[in-house]
Formats: sequence, C-alpha cells, structure tokens
Amino acid sequence: MPRLKFMIVLIIVIASCKQLHSQQVQITKEQLVALTPLWKGERFPDGRPKVPDDILKRMKSVSVEEAWAVMKNAGYGYQVAEDWQVINPDSVLVGRAVTATFMPGRPDVWQAIDSFGKKQGRRSQNVWAVELLVKGDVYVADQFGAHRNGPTIGDNVGNAIYARTGNGIVYDGALRDVEGLKEIGGFTSFYTSYDPSYHNPGVGQSRDLTTMIVGINQPTRIRTVTVMPGDVVGENHYLAYGFRRMLEIGGVDIIMPDLQKCGGLGEGQRIANLANLYYTPFAPHMVASFLGAMASAHVCASVPNFLILEWQSYFHTDPMFKDIIKYDGEWVKDSFITLSEKPGIGVEINEEGMKKYAIPGIPFFE
Repeated sequence: MPRLKFMIVLIIVIASCKQLHSQQVQITKEQLVALTPLWKGERFPDGRPKVPDDILKRMKSVSVEEAWAVMKNAGYGYQVAEDWQVINPDSVLVGRAVTATFMPGRPDVWQAIDSFGKKQGRRSQNVWAVELLVKGDVYVADQFGAHRNGPTIGDNVGNAIYARTGNGIVYDGALRDVEGLKEIGGFTSFYTSYDPSYHNPGVGQSRDLTTMIVGINQPTRIRTVTVMPGDVVGENHYLAYGFRRMLEIGGVDIIMPDLQKCGGLGEGQRIANLANLYYTPFAPHMVASFLGAMASAHVCASVPNFLILEWQSYFHTDPMFKDIIKYDGEWVKDSFITLSEKPGIGVEINEEGMKKYAIPGIPFFE
C-alpha cells in the first residue's frame, strides 16, 4: 500500500512567548492561564482554553489554505506540520489539543518523574495525558520521532483515546498495532512511522529506557510547529488551489478529493488534471446517492489518471436508493460502472418514489 503523506494545520487560538518553569510534569492552572492571556473565553478546570463545540463543528469545513491565510496574516507563520502517515483519511480531524511531551529516557530523571506520578495515583507514564482527555479533544504528542522501542500507543491505548474524545491523534513518533487502530472507524490520526515494538521494554537493570514524559499541557513542538494546549487541530482541502501545494512538495502518492465537497464536478476534474501533471493517481471519495455516484463516475471517465472510485454498499441493501431514481441497466457489474449514453449523467429522479420517503408536513419540491 503506498505511503500517504498528509499536511495538517495547527490553528492557534491563543498565544504567548513566556518561558515555562515548573518542577511538575503537568502545567498548573495559573501557569497555563498566564501563558494564554489572549484567550478570553471559557476554560476547563485545569485552565486549558475551551474552544466552543460549534466552532469545532464549523472548523471541519475550513480548508488548510483558508486557515493558513488567516493565521499568516495574524503573524503565525509556522503552524503547518507536513509529511505524515495517516489512519482513516476518509474523515476530518478537528479538535482541541491536549499536549504531551516525551524525551529520550534517562534513569534518574525517569525515576523522579515516575515517583511523583505514583504519589498522585497515576499509572504508566504513556497514559498520564490520556487520562485528561474529554470529548472533542485531540491528543497531540511530541514523541521526538522515536521508532524502535519507542511506541507508547497501540490499539489498546488508541481505543481508550477514541472512547474519551471521539477523535484520533497527532503523534510525532512510531505507533504499533496500526492495523488494529485502522479498525476504529473515526480514529483519524497523523503519525510518523510504524514499529511493532513498545516503549521501555524489559525490567530492572536490563530495561531499555527509551522514553519518558516530561510535559503535559505544556507548550510542545510538533515538527516545526509550537502547539499550545487548547489550540484547534485540523485538516481539510478544497479546490484545485488547495491541492496544489501538496502535489508540488510530493506530499501525496494518491489524491482523494470528495467531489461533493471539493468544489463540484468541474473543479474535481481540474484537481484530477492538476494531479496528472505530477503523475499522481486520482481516486475520489464518494459518499452520496446513486445520482452522486454516476456524476462522479462521469468525472472519473473524463480524466487520464483515474484509479478507483469509492462505492457504497447501502446502494444494494437500502431499497430507498433504487426507489428514488430511474436508471436502465445494472448499477455495477464485475466491479465496474457502465456509463449511460443518455443526456446528462443518464439518471433521472423518480418523484413518485421520492414521495414515499418525504417527511410529513414538509412541502415536496414546492
């Protein structure tokens, strides 16, 4: 399977340049408030800025380019982290950052930190920040790119993160159990690499102390980006302009626009033709009715770099989708769609069939 490399944008909601000095791993409420003086809205009990849920919902429709333009004009010129592997690229990752900072293990420091945590009743260091997560959060961890014996997250911790947040993660390091993580439907995540090992293997003197946590909800570095707790994390792309930068830097091996969202059928065709200049295959998403499927299929048939089109099983299991349209012939045969030679996309709306599914009391096309 080709390696997919995505860009994410970390959207600053708050900012400060003060140096943090603390004996504790987790920042205090007073320190966090002092570091985020520009945030005037609601906060969590620990002081982390609480961006409203309605803003998070709206941010899912904001492209990287739109967010980048606003932030750059406001003076935040280094908030894009590039070149990621991704889990579940079909959905968009948006949420409030909870940050965790790890460093290479050093026995004396690890022991001091671990003893402090044990006095607070905490378990293994790799879940200390996870225990703070709530709905709408995104776990953002600087794992210093650790690979062999570095992963602090596998499918068990991943399931715990998703249960708490409904989101995935941004993780600058290696993950384990990636196949298991992919089975968590909404666990859209960005990570650096994969390795089947796990962090700090062994016991006693033979222990390979590879990693230790040194910061929770502290300012943390993700690639070339400074991330603050409470920042909004997200990614999305629209229009050919939005895909151009990824293609120019070789940031994708396959381009997968959603033709219902990226700007329409004509714009989808322009995106495909732009990708073709970079020898990049075109494999669009398609979550729609059969009308949308056939419209998407016509776009795919018109471009030279078409690879594959997403298909929905509910076309075959829910009778509504056949009742609401008129179409001659089979929808799919041997995994191929046969395009109609009728005018338009070759599919007509069946108004009588649609009336069966109309909501009572709502006018029907009036």
